Amino acid sequence: MGVLMSEWQEIGTAPKDKPILAYNAVMGVYNTQYQALELDERNRWPCGFSGWSGTWYCWPTHWMPIPKPPITNPHGSSSQEL
Repeated sequence: MGVLMSEWQEIGTAPKDKPILAYNAVMGVYNTQYQALELDERNRWPCGFSGWSGTWYCWPTHWMPIPKPPITNPHGSSSQEL
């Protein structure tokens, strides 16, 4: 059995109303959600937080939907939902 995964898409097509997996060459893959701020359009996807400097904003180039978590049966083993 294979696992179905979405393909990476250009960040300009990302939904702005739910969390996504984002990617850029520096940060790699990270979970984020769009924030409507008075910043550069590409800078509205937070990628981290530091108590010293506040929220970090990255410039993702691609995105994909967050996959569903694996299903765990009562006996402790897991299987992937297709």
